[in-house]
Amino acid sequence: MKHMKAMAILGLIVSFEAVQAASTSIDLQLSRRLDNGDTSSSVGTIAITTLNEGNPGAATQSMLYTVTGLTLDSVGTADDQITFEMGLAGSSSSGTVVGMGASYGAWGIADGSGSASLIENDEALTFGFVAATVTLGAGAFESASVSFDGFTGFSALNVAAGETFNISGTAANNVTGASIASNGDLYSFTGSESAFTVEGNEGAMRYNLVQASVTINTVPEPSASVLIALAGISLILRRRK
Repeated sequence: MKHMKAMAILGLIVSFEAVQAASTSIDLQLSRRLDNGDTSSSVGTIAITTLNEGNPGAATQSMLYTVTGLTLDSVGTADDQITFEMGLAGSSSSGTVVGMGASYGAWGIADGSGSASLIENDEALTFGFVAATVTLGAGAFESASVSFDGFTGFSALNVAAGETFNISGTAANNVTGASIASNGDLYSFTGSESAFTVEGNEGAMRYNLVQASVTINTVPEPSASVLIALAGISLILRRRK
């Protein structure tokens, strides 16, 4: 009988662990603005929390996005959230970068010459991952962590016939369709990247719709398992009386 009780308690603990451990993947589309679907999330509601990017401004800036209304834990009340910070770093061979010119929710480079809302053949802009955090709502029995899976693509705007751009900092050093760029097309990396750089080549473009993905893992706290086990013991003992 004691063996049966022990097995029952063990079963409760194992069952609790199996039910509560979870993994959630979220796809993000990141731009300078929210309207027209330029910035979106595959689940939840996304907002631009901090708009550090601007013109004039520093050559290295960042943007902070927050996704709310997520259900990541066992409470199930859509009160969890994540934050995602993307870094921007501009460079120019013909002048000092004085800001990230932006138009139509896209980014360019301002260096005192040319158009501040475009990236020209003497300019480059690097997109990189800075940080991501996850916050669970009240009453959660789990702890959570978020990992960055990588950038998977972007969109180029203002691309005229015969104009091209270069991609560096990626495993393949190019993207699908980059050599036959079309205005507004979404370009996908051959894999996922922790950072990538767009460089002007022929013509001048602006860039947005940066694609990224994250994974949130929730695991039950040991203390929660103990509480569930104790509740199970109490229930078993009551039934034995």
